[in-house]
Amino acid sequence: MQTNLETLRAEMDELRQTVERLQRRPPRLGRGGRLLLVGFGLLLGLMLDRLAHGEAYANPQGDKDLTCKSLTVLGPGGKATMKLGTDEDGGIIQINGVDGNPRTIVAVAPKQGGGLINLFDTKQKLRIVLEGNDNGGQIEKR
Repeated sequence: MQTNLETLRAEMDELRQTVERLQRRPPRLGRGGRLLLVGFGLLLGLMLDRLAHGEAYANPQGDKDLTCKSLTVLGPGGKATMKLGTDEDGGIIQINGVDGNPRTIVAVAPKQGGGLINLFDTKQKLRIVLEGNDNGGQIEKR
């Protein structure tokens, strides 16, 4: 009888250890949980792939407007190739070469005058100025 009691106690101790070990182990994911985890991993991988290639896509937004104080468009080398902004006279559009240097500036002339277009060469030298004003306009070649 003593051996049966010792055997029973040994089995109970083993059972307690097994239960404690199972309670310490993190719960296993079922089939649905594993599928959800794989799906999330694929989605995250696709998002990171898009970021790595510098691609961004916009969904059509209907008739919504973009409102900001300025906008800079970067070229392939990371330099600004276009800038949209304002100054004390009004709006400015600056178009740059891939080197980041200005080639064309379209703006409002000083003192809130007429339209102004400045054309530059590749060495940043102003070559042509077109200006419209209340008396007509002028073209200046430099």
